[in-house]
Amino acid sequence: MPKRPFAHILAWAGALGIALFALAAPAPREAAASTAFGFTPAMARASWPGLARGTTFDRSWAPNPELLSSRLDRPVLNNIPMPIPAPTPVPFRFRPQNDSVPVVIPAGRAAPVPNVLPGHSDVLTLTFDDCGSPDQIQAVVDALAEVHRHGLFFITGQCRDHYPWLVDTLLAAGHLVCNHTYSHPDLRRLSNAAIRWEIGHGVLAGCPYFRPPFGAWDGPRGRVAHVAGEFGLAPLLWDVDSRDWAGAPATSIAAAARARGGVVLLHLHGASTAEAIRLMG
Repeated sequence: MPKRPFAHILAWAGALGIALFALAAPAPREAAASTAFGFTPAMARASWPGLARGTTFDRSWAPNPELLSSRLDRPVLNNIPMPIPAPTPVPFRFRPQNDSVPVVIPAGRAAPVPNVLPGHSDVLTLTFDDCGSPDQIQAVVDALAEVHRHGLFFITGQCRDHYPWLVDTLLAAGHLVCNHTYSHPDLRRLSNAAIRWEIGHGVLAGCPYFRPPFGAWDGPRGRVAHVAGEFGLAPLLWDVDSRDWAGAPATSIAAAARARGGVVLLHLHGASTAEAIRLMG
């Protein structure tokens, strides 16, 4: 067998060494460059055996754009729940009524022209007597809200009992709810005990004022004022009688109220009461 040159032997040895080195080199890590920090799906499942497939570490399908858009419509920043919108108030006509309690709404005849006492005041105090239908009461309350005014509501005890929600609704809106007896009688014709019963069963909701029905009383030193004082109530009459209950137009009511000022007598059952409120502003 012929002898090979020494250079050939060195070449074969070098090739063999390179092959052995390549076989001994470690295998490349799985998808090391596929993540920013070298955390692979295999590593995730090894660390948390219960990790469900389809998570951030193992997504084998395209994102659902409809699902993503629905999530974006209801963002929750910093894990703070979004505020829940306030429920829409129930219209008065759909609120409960106690039909076992009848409501007396006074009826009478008078010229539909506002009656104004002499004098002048730059301040208007709007007061509302008696009771009305749910729509009439709603119209008054909404009109006051539109012109940013508060009123004194002299409702009867019957009205309070017929509409169990009314007093709380008016108080929540910032109005005062005052005493106008229970059934709207002429107190001058009653005994002291009967006057006491009427006032005591009327509305007592923190208002310091009392208004005798029809404005009928026997003066500041009479029996009516004395019994009202037992309940800590002071009689309050008016400067402008709007005659809204008799059909006075809203323009006449507003003009009289602006010309005179002071305490304006209105009614929850007046035909043009809500419009007069808007005109008075």
